Amino acid sequence: MSLVVSGDSQVLHDAVDKAYKRGIILVGASGNAGNGKSVYYPAAYSSVIAVSATNEKNQIASFSNTGSAVEFSAPGTSIISTSSDRGYAIGSGTSQATPHVTGMFALLKQLYPTASNAELRKKMQFYTSDLGAPGRDHLFGYGLIRFKEVTQPLEKAQKAVGQAEKTKKKADIQTAQKAIEPLPADADKTALKKRLNTVKEQLKKTAESKVKLAEKQKKKTNADSAQKAVNELDSGTFKTNLQKRINAVRSSLLKTAKQAVAKAEKAATDSNLGKAQKAINELPAGKDKSNLQKRLNTAKKQAAAAYNKKVSAAKAKVKTAEQKRTKKTKSAAQSAVGKLKASAEKTKLQKRINAIKLK
Repeated sequence: MSLVVSGDSQVLHDAVDKAYKRGIILVGASGNAGNGKSVYYPAAYSSVIAVSATNEKNQIASFSNTGSAVEFSAPGTSIISTSSDRGYAIGSGTSQATPHVTGMFALLKQLYPTASNAELRKKMQFYTSDLGAPGRDHLFGYGLIRFKEVTQPLEKAQKAVGQAEKTKKKADIQTAQKAIEPLPADADKTALKKRLNTVKEQLKKTAESKVKLAEKQKKKTNADSAQKAVNELDSGTFKTNLQKRINAVRSSLLKTAKQAVAKAEKAATDSNLGKAQKAINELPAGKDKSNLQKRLNTAKKQAAAAYNKKVSAAKAKVKTAEQKRTKKTKSAAQSAVGKLKASAEKTKLQKRINAIKLK
C-alpha cells in the first residue's frame, strides 16, 4: 500500500485488521519523512507489514521513516518502473520499496499456499540479509529481502528429496540431507526431513527383508542382494547388526564349500565334484574362493586322469576280445565298457563288442 496518514484512524485500523483476519497479506510503506520520524499509518498497525527503503549501498535511505514497526526493508532509491503516462520513470521512496516486499510475499504464498499470514511473516525472516544490528532493528527490521534466497534453497531441497524418494539410493539421500540442512527451522524443513526419514525407513525394511531371505536361502545371489541393500543404509547400530548377519551367511557358505571340496578330494565322483563346484560358485570373489577352486581343479584333473586310464583299459580289453573272441574276454570287455560314462566313445566300444562273434 502506497498510503500514509500521520495519525491513527479507527476506521482504517478496523479495515486492515478485518482484511488481515481473512488471510490477506497487507504490506505498507513506512513513510518518507526521514529517519527521525516513526512509521506512519497504516504501516504502523500490527496487521500491516511495514517496509523501510534502502539505497544503492544497502544503507537506510535518508528519506525513509524508521522505528520499531519496521519489519523488512527493500530497495527504494532510483527505482525504474512504469509511470502514469504509459512510459517509464525513475522514482525513490518507501512506495518503491513496498512492491518489492509485496512481490516476495506473493512468491512465498505460491510456495506455501496453506501457510497463514503469521507463518509467512515468520518465513520471510529467514530470507533476508541482516544489514543493521543483529536481529530486528528500527532501521531495516529483520533485514533486506533477497529473492534468490527465498526460492533456490527450498526448491533445491524439494527436488533433492523427490529424487531420493524416486531412486532410494544412498548418494541421493545424502544430497537431499545436505540440501535440507541450511533451510530455516520451519514446517517445510520438518516436512522434508520427515519425507526423507520415510525413505530411510523403507530402505531399512528392504535391507532387513533381504537379509532374512539370505539367511533362509543361503545363496550368493541372495547374499549379494542383501549386501547391496545394506550398503545403502546410514552408518549405525542397525546397519552394523545387519552386516554381521550377512557375514554369518557368507561364513556358512564358505564352510559348506570347504566341506564339499574336502569330500570331492576324498572321493572324486562326478556327484561330489559337481556339488563342490556349485558350493564354490556361491562364494564371493576372493582368496578363499580362489584357493578352493585350485584344490577342486586339482581333484578334477586327478579324476580325469583316472577316468582316462579306465577308457584306455576298456579299449585294450575290447581289442583283446575282438582278437580272441572268447566268452571270457568278451565279458571282461563288456564289464570295462559298462563302467564308462555315457559318451560317443562308449557307444563305439559297445558296438565293437556287439559285433564280436564267439568261436
